Amino acid sequence: MEPKKVRSGFTSQLPQIATERDLNARWGGDGPGNKFRCGLCNYKFQLNDYWRWVYTNDIPGAGGNPFICKNCDDRYQMDRLKIAEEFAKDEFALRAERDEAKESTKYDISINYLNGWYSNPKMKKISEKGAMDGGFTIGWSAKNFGFGQLAFTMDNDKIICDNECMGKNFIRQVLLKLVEESNLISDLEKNEIEGEKSCEK
Repeated sequence: MEPKKVRSGFTSQLPQIATERDLNARWGGDGPGNKFRCGLCNYKFQLNDYWRWVYTNDIPGAGGNPFICKNCDDRYQMDRLKIAEEFAKDEFALRAERDEAKESTKYDISINYLNGWYSNPKMKKISEKGAMDGGFTIGWSAKNFGFGQLAFTMDNDKIICDNECMGKNFIRQVLLKLVEESNLISDLEKNEIEGEKSCEK
């Protein structure tokens, strides 16, 4: 498979070209670029390298959901991964469908991190639909379910969410958790003013 010159969402499992943003991303919530390596040979990706993400649903022996380099993808030294990938593909899509069907499904969600990036005219377009170079990501985990991130951007007045195959019911609960855990500046300022008044007395 030849890499697409214009990047699509990495969860498509299509080949990608490594960008500066990929190299510095906090994959898995770790430090910038620390986990951006081939899961089979441990090669650390460089700018413009071929890479691909493979979803395996952490099937034993498959090595998690790894990134793979061109050499490993070409040789496909991963019969175990090939089988796991096919097995998990349908389950990954069905999980989102089940989530949508069960509006009553509740998740024990934690917000792990927030990352933001801002418009940069030098940044190349990374989507066929537009330059998704302004927005933010929410890193989440859910008890007995898994972890991941949601990325939100604007494209020609449309809100785009890279949902990693999660349904709107789940996304709604992540956003609600984010709001519930937010400290409002107006409240903080009010408490600070009241604290100052107390000190004055």
